[in-house]
Amino acid sequence: MVRSLVTVDHDAGLEAAEKLMRTRRIRHLPVLDRARRLVGILTDRDLRRALLDPALDERSRERPSMRARVKVRDVMTIGALSVRPEMDVREAARIMHERDIGALPVVADANRVVGMLTATDVMQYIVSGPARGRTRKVQRPRPR
Repeated sequence: MVRSLVTVDHDAGLEAAEKLMRTRRIRHLPVLDRARRLVGILTDRDLRRALLDPALDERSRERPSMRARVKVRDVMTIGALSVRPEMDVREAARIMHERDIGALPVVADANRVVGMLTATDVMQYIVSGPARGRTRKVQRPRPR
């Protein structure tokens, strides 16, 4: 699970989110509301679909600022699937496989995002093998 999380506000402009995803080289961006709760996810698919939308492109030729006014909330995937930190990695991987998604936000109490589980994380877990003391939970317990 990735803990150094990059997120975006649902009111952010789509151009700013696209730049963030491009510079950070990420494909899944959790979208948070003003209370910092998960409200959706902006994926590279969402972004491509919005940026290649012929209606938006036609309007942006008429008024160049039109594209700049599109907000993340207008194109994000609403109601993103998420998992809890204590979920078994295999179960999370099953969900990702069945739903054909590349990442799942990891949420704790009050729908607060604490990390992101990606397909790459699952593959690394599988390849690393059953290391001694390794947990099968999405988030390994922190030592006390």
